[in-house]
Amino acid sequence: MELRFDYSDGDYCFDMGGNMMMDSDGNLMQDIGGGVATDMESGEMHIVESNNSFGSSFDDED
Repeated sequence: MELRFDYSDGDYCFDMGGNMMMDSDGNLMQDIGGGVATDMESGEMHIVESNNSFGSSFDDED
């Protein structure tokens, strides 16, 4: 499961497969590419980043 951080409201989105995800508030989001997702209820655009992009910042340094 891919985890994405939503910079627009500070929560996380969980990948549901395809281009759909759900944020931690239970809102359905559609990934439209380029680090942008749309809230399917409100239509608001959100800036999201996948854990592949920010995951290395959480790694322990030796």
